[in-house]
This record gives sequence, structure tokens and C-alpha cells, in this order.
Amino acid sequence: MVYTGIAYRKSLKTQVLTELDPIADPHLRYEGTKFFVPALNKLVGILCFSDSPRSAYIESPTIRSKFPYFLEHIGDSIPPVAKEDFIDRFENPLELTVDEPLIVKASVEDTATEHDVVAVLLLGDGDLSRPEGEILVVKGSVSVSAEAFTWANGQISFAETLPAGRYALVGAVPVASNLIGVRFLFQGHPWRPFIPGVQSLAHRQHDRFLGNCGVLGEFDARSPPSVDVLASSSLTSVDIYMYLIKLA
Repeated sequence: MVYTGIAYRKSLKTQVLTELDPIADPHLRYEGTKFFVPALNKLVGILCFSDSPRSAYIESPTIRSKFPYFLEHIGDSIPPVAKEDFIDRFENPLELTVDEPLIVKASVEDTATEHDVVAVLLLGDGDLSRPEGEILVVKGSVSVSAEAFTWANGQISFAETLPAGRYALVGAVPVASNLIGVRFLFQGHPWRPFIPGVQSLAHRQHDRFLGNCGVLGEFDARSPPSVDVLASSSLTSVDIYMYLIKLA
């Protein structure tokens, strides 16, 4: 599936639903508290979390005309640690309208002190097909200077030399303490598919991202994708176990 990830965040101490702010992003248009829906206009996944969650709500003109979309699950830690915290709509996407504004509202239980609330939305084309072939799990690492709740880009280095050829990325397990997730940037490709992180190898990745999310992108072994990192505190290194299918 071709899809891309966007993120919102705000510190709250209110039980009143409040609009979250977009995390600065170079690849999609945003203004104020709104992202604008790109050509990839199907909502296929949601990851929302806080250490004091109460309620969260996604709003756009299209959604408002159908039903109020209160999220059925909000993770209760920062960053989230349970694979169940991801709301999977890959096989039941919610179609939006291109260029309409997309807002996330949230509230927290504890009003005595501020609590961060973060939401990541995945917007895609709905195509889950992927090429036939054996899935290879290849370990890489990314060195990056990431600050809290800010996208930071780094280059991936493989633990072993990747054999020459062309590959399709069909899943990944990014691993680091305080990691929220990563996005992959493929040469000549405008989108940035997001995959949630895990805090250690003792935590399980959601099954959707273990070869069941279609093709995130293709690359030549000589020019692997770079990686955007999003973390809840400063971070300098991420290990990534990439699920690859060799195409040629």
C-alpha cells in the first residue's frame, strides 16, 4: 500500500476536547491546527496516546457529514508500548476528500498538570497487494539527532552488505527507547510511510507491519531510503529490522 504518516501533538490539562497542533512536516500542507488531506485520501491507521488519556476525536467536513469519529482506543503511555494501541483500518479505510482540513481533538483526565497527547494518522490508497517472494529480515541502524516530538532525518546503515539488486520494503520493526515511530523516504517518492516503533525486542510489533501492509516503497541496494525518526525525548540511534522482498 502507498501511504504516508502525519503527526499532531499538544500538552493539555483539560477535559474539554482541544485541537492538537500538527508536528512540523515538510511533505504535506498544514496551517494552524489543520493538515490538508493529500491525494492519498483514505484513513488507514491511527496511533493516539497520552499518559492521562480521556477522549480523542478526528474531524473533517467529510467525517462530520457521516458520524462523529471518537477514537475507540487511546494508548496510556508515552511512547505507547502495546501493539494493540494501533487502530488498524487498512482493510476498512475511511475515505476523506482531497484538500479538506483534517483536525484531531483530545482531552486528558488529570487537570492538575499538563500531559502530552500525540496522534499519528496514516493516509493511503487502500491497496494491500505486494509482490510474491520470500520476505528477508535485514537489520539496519540509523544515527540521528532527534529532539522530543520533532521529525529528524538520518541515513540507514545495514549490519551486513545488502546484495546488489532492487528491493520492496513490506514491513519493519524499529527499536529504541522512547521511540514513537519512523517514516521511510524513498528517492523520487513523495510519500513517507510511517511504522510504529517498539521500545525493545521484548515488545511485539503489530502484525500489520510484519509484511501485511502492502509495499511501502522500492529501492536499489545502492540507494536505500533515509529515515525520519519521531521520539518522545532526545534520541541518537534506532535499530530497524526491515522486511524486504528482492525484486531483481
